[in-house]
Amino acid sequence: LRFMREWMLLGPDLPKDIRKRNELAPPKAMVAIGGMEGVIEEARIFLEHARLWDVVEPSKIYVVPSGGGAAARLLTTDDRPLKDAREAGRIVDLERLWAEHHPGVLPENAPFVPYASIVQYMLDNLRG
Repeated sequence: LRFMREWMLLGPDLPKDIRKRNELAPPKAMVAIGGMEGVIEEARIFLEHARLWDVVEPSKIYVVPSGGGAAARLLTTDDRPLKDAREAGRIVDLERLWAEHHPGVLPENAPFVPYASIVQYMLDNLRG
């Protein structure tokens, strides 16, 4: 699994011929929803590899915290690399961001979270 993660995130061990043949490009974002402890490790790997990517704007990690699980902890952990990324604006509470850009769309304490709309908002903003 670690080997697959390394290659998907264009790690330093990814053979150049595989990257070229498959036209692999750095991911624009990571989305964390729910999950178990592996989400925390995935976020660390994502940030570690992102330092190697030749991109204009650093890739971000978008978190959907209401799903619970380990993903929500990305917004509160004191783990140094994750905390630094959060303070730099690279770990984003996607639900909060969506609510800030869509005030009044949902009543306060709505009984549901409009996940499809929230994720569509993120995808629309990643296209640019």
